[in-house]
Amino acid sequence: MEACGELVFPAGTELREYTEQGFFNDQVSTAVVDIPSADIALFKRESALDRFEPGVPTYWNLYWSDADPLDSSTGSEHSDEPGPAATRWVVIHDLGTGTNRVFLRAAC
Repeated sequence: MEACGELVFPAGTELREYTEQGFFNDQVSTAVVDIPSADIALFKRESALDRFEPGVPTYWNLYWSDADPLDSSTGSEHSDEPGPAATRWVVIHDLGTGTNRVFLRAAC
């Protein structure tokens, strides 16, 4: 995920779910991670993620099986943007516990 999606995860990130599949000439990685709320700005900056919209995208339930928090768009923001070497989908949900659950998908 780090190499393909050019994502930079801060220390303290916890992996909850990860899958990898090949589609035609693309490698698609899907992950769910927990990142401390204090580190979300660092994650966005270091990963060059800067175009977020409030709410949850309509496709969320197609990609992430551990997506219960996304049933409600409250406290969520999402980004669909190309990275330098990949297409990236990122949904950040504030769990309200000092942790953000981050849903990621990258194709390269």
